[in-house]
Amino acid sequence: MTSTSWRRTRVWPSILILGLALAGCRWWPGESVTPDAAPSAAASSPRAPAFSVPDPNGAQPASDQWVVAPARLNVRQHPSLNAPARLFLSKGEVVTSDLSQINDHHVWRRIQLDHADYWVAERNMTDDAVYLYPRALLDEPPQVAIPAHFQGTIIRIFKSERLLQLLTGTPEEWHPLKTMFIRLGAHPSGPKQMRGDQRTPEGLYYVTYVNAASRFGRDPDTGGPLASFALSYPNSGDAWRGFRNGVIDSRAYQRVLAQLAKKEPPPQDTLLGGDIMIHGSEDQISNWTEGCIALSDRDIKTLAPYITPGTWVEIRP
Repeated sequence: MTSTSWRRTRVWPSILILGLALAGCRWWPGESVTPDAAPSAAASSPRAPAFSVPDPNGAQPASDQWVVAPARLNVRQHPSLNAPARLFLSKGEVVTSDLSQINDHHVWRRIQLDHADYWVAERNMTDDAVYLYPRALLDEPPQVAIPAHFQGTIIRIFKSERLLQLLTGTPEEWHPLKTMFIRLGAHPSGPKQMRGDQRTPEGLYYVTYVNAASRFGRDPDTGGPLASFALSYPNSGDAWRGFRNGVIDSRAYQRVLAQLAKKEPPPQDTLLGGDIMIHGSEDQISNWTEGCIALSDRDIKTLAPYITPGTWVEIRP
């Protein structure tokens, strides 16, 4: 055997062994390995259907659908901020997800695009920023109504006529007890939409609490303070319209719904505004309030004994 032949027989087995070793390591030039990449959950969980535009026929289950909140949302290969962003979703797009995971102080949701699994952030647990909200939030909530079996006293307000009526009876038949003139927000036409618009709400509300010493009005007989009555604005309809119109985000909307579901006063610190009251006033010439319903001092004193927390207040256009 020549020296050249001997070297060939020694070199080719070495090359073959090296090739098998590399194949066993599954390493190929150009492939990057993300150290915090989570193992794929596809083997243990069913794949989610691909994202789509909102289906007007409701063909996909709303409970698994999420809507993109920001104008642009990165789609990543793994549930980590260190994972490369391969593409993005636009505001209003709908994704379906069957799995969530917490990582990097974010809640991540798995979606499927082009038959591959990707991840998008649902929300930031540090600053409570919301990137996805449930598709079901786009559906208008059920309208609240006075219970059919209710019997007692309610307040009905007619904005266009500038009148407040105190009624007693049942939803089938109301009997007027008293009628009073009122003043409204400086822009009385139309329902209240946001803080600072100086409009009075329209809809069904209830008294959340009684302030026994209001800063508005004085007792016409004693000169002492008069009571005022806080209303449950915003109600679920106000919050839904504000959410659909972009006045509040999904988190604020869900806060309102959660408080109302517990029969507690809704949040007063959202961009929808708040602190809508029925109170006294010496000015009964013009519409001057920030959205409240103002009565004369004499009328608020007359009305006060009939009102307690929970009293229904219906405000009509």
